Amino acid sequence: MPFLNGESSVYLVTDKAVTRIGLEDNYVHSYAWSPLSNLLAIVHGSPAAVRTSLYNLESQRVFEFGVNDMTPGGTLRFSANGGRLLLAALIGNNAALSLWNLSSKGTECKQVVTIQARNIFFADFVNATGSLILTATTLPFPEGHGYKIYNDRGGVTLEHDWKNLAGVVVIPPTKPVSTLPAPIPTPAAQAGSAAPAPASTIDIPVSADEIEKKVRAITKKLRQIDPLKEKQRLGQPLEETQLAKIKTEAALQQELDLLEAALAKLK
Repeated sequence: MPFLNGESSVYLVTDKAVTRIGLEDNYVHSYAWSPLSNLLAIVHGSPAAVRTSLYNLESQRVFEFGVNDMTPGGTLRFSANGGRLLLAALIGNNAALSLWNLSSKGTECKQVVTIQARNIFFADFVNATGSLILTATTLPFPEGHGYKIYNDRGGVTLEHDWKNLAGVVVIPPTKPVSTLPAPIPTPAAQAGSAAPAPASTIDIPVSADEIEKKVRAITKKLRQIDPLKEKQRLGQPLEETQLAKIKTEAALQQELDLLEAALAKLK
């Protein structure tokens, strides 16, 4: 376990030893453990140069994210399967959500998407694979209360205005596929979504290369759906083939969740 002392140092305590994690600065703002208990993420640095670093159980820095990708009061979250890390720099009117894929040792991290938003005071994953991110604007901010759920392509899957929203709590997901209850319909909600295909009908390849190939293909299809949903939201006419494509989103998203969960296990 890590802890902070009065000098803003971080120590890693195990059943074998107590080691000090070497930081080149004296500012430690927050930290988060991976659910896999193999990586520790630390937000540190002076207010003018805040950064996030990953450390292994030997107290070695294995990866460093960009400077000022985070803020001292930002949110740091691992997905429940340990395969993704969310850096949410929450700065009132300006906020940036940065989503990263993590390797098992943390040495190879790839940015998935960056989302620019406004008035965000809360951010967290709502499914185990980290493909869905909930953000919220709550009191004491004077206006614009409500929540949004973003997918890992930067598109808004769901949004709901909620006047005087005081807070949001996410029940920690424990399964590869989200089992959240259906959201309350809103005027802006998209109609005609098809139910996801049963998990038993989804073929999971054996090799990591084949899984990554399928992930890329499905991600491409989902990205093609996002602009169609935006046209639908704006009331623009769509062709039957375009409406049919929108209805495949739920099944594609479920398949993507299962593939990413399988890929995380292989890594």
